[in-house]
Amino acid sequence: MRSVLRLLFIGLIFSLSACVTTPEKPAYPTIGSTQQQQITQLRRSRLEPVDAWNIKGRIAIQYADDGFTAGLRWRQAQDIFNISLTDPLGRVAAKLEGNDKKVTLSAQGETYSADSPDELMQKQLGWALPLDSLYHWSKGIPDPNHPLRAVGYDNFGRPVSLLQDGWQVFFKQYPNNDVLAQPKHVSIERPTFKAKLVISSRE
Repeated sequence: MRSVLRLLFIGLIFSLSACVTTPEKPAYPTIGSTQQQQITQLRRSRLEPVDAWNIKGRIAIQYADDGFTAGLRWRQAQDIFNISLTDPLGRVAAKLEGNDKKVTLSAQGETYSADSPDELMQKQLGWALPLDSLYHWSKGIPDPNHPLRAVGYDNFGRPVSLLQDGWQVFFKQYPNNDVLAQPKHVSIERPTFKAKLVISSRE
């Protein structure tokens, strides 16, 4: 199965067309620790309860010597998720869906199940996205279920990098200057594994 899926994902490879630019840093003073704490608490109090969205974009995975880039559709409704990988024509090539009790992976007419997405992806693909944490990181906040070892902020008090649960996470683009803005580009890295999520729309 792993070899079949690897061929499938290799068939999905295409250039990531979304152009991510790094905006110039605004001429604002460095935020002090008291103000930073207030902004951090505000972001967590407002963004942690967000549990429903429809994200469209692209994802790039690099694992050891393999890699692929694909379109992404991520629908979240409380604890129920549906993540689809699409080819350049927008056709669904693989789908991961489930909740906190059961997860299924569908590809090429085959369906596989497991108790958790990490277990399923690791078994069938050889790698796994930390979906439980990505649920929070995609909103631009740390995962409250794991210790936060380090964090860096921009001049508006929003995180631009963090180190958590062995993952180095980067938030490389926010759509505006709002302290409650959610990132459009999230990268996560571990030795031998990198993933980049570029969000073109979020509803």
